Amino acid sequence: MTSIIKADNISTVSGSGNINLNTNMTLPTGVKVVGTDTGSIVAPGHVIQVAEFNSTTTQSTSSTTPIIMGTITFTPKQSTSKMILMASTPLAVAVGSSNAYASFWIYDPAGNSLARTVTGQAGYNSDQHACFATHSPGSTSAQAYTIRMGSSSGGTGTVSTDGQRYNFVIMEIAQ
Repeated sequence: MTSIIKADNISTVSGSGNINLNTNMTLPTGVKVVGTDTGSIVAPGHVIQVAEFNSTTTQSTSSTTPIIMGTITFTPKQSTSKMILMASTPLAVAVGSSNAYASFWIYDPAGNSLARTVTGQAGYNSDQHACFATHSPGSTSAQAYTIRMGSSSGGTGTVSTDGQRYNFVIMEIAQ
């Protein structure tokens, strides 16, 4: 027998927690489920939340130790979520030797490199670079992700020459 429940509001008995719809439950055409906050409706593969960092501040380094260009502190809504990290920058390198280069990275909260892109040649080279990575923090604690730039010995890396924008975006994806 099929049952129909008609209600304007649905909640758990305790007033908090999850309401799980199984495969036998459907919503009629034209009916929408509306959540009360940004994480109230979650389905595998859906974006739960997005955070971004944008800047036009010119930064340069000739250090082989990467400098932090930007940070996003992100608090996942679910411990099972996967983070998709995307960053892009105009990256230039002025090189003093034929093997010098500049690098652009995305780092996880533990200080591990998740993705890297490199530019460099003899002379001066400037290109738009992008990095993409995924990370599963396994926690709902705040996570500080960074984008960084460094160079090899004999080179100077520069981002945002002429006020060009560099971007860093994180999306939390429900699993």
